[in-house]
Amino acid sequence: MAVRQGLFTDDDEPRLLGGRCPVCARHHFPRADTCPYCSAEGARLVELSPTGRLWAWTAVTAAPPGYEGPVPYGFGVVELPEGVRVVTRLTEPDPARL
Repeated sequence: MAVRQGLFTDDDEPRLLGGRCPVCARHHFPRADTCPYCSAEGARLVELSPTGRLWAWTAVTAAPPGYEGPVPYGFGVVELPEGVRVVTRLTEPDPARL
């Protein structure tokens, strides 16, 4: 399945691409021209931090309809230093190790 273009860099170490508002200075992901917090126009493209804090997580032990990948897998919310929380699949499926 294809991932939407413009979500991350295509480097050896990919980085998420977000936006930073020129008015309120808050970051957001995914990037949008209009700030989701203050509605100002002209958010600039920024690379977001490559690390964050695991804020919430779970292990998916039953494959959802149409999913053909390995089970179990980890799924969680990662909070980046910029204050953005990203919902993502995790590389670690064991909750005890998270």
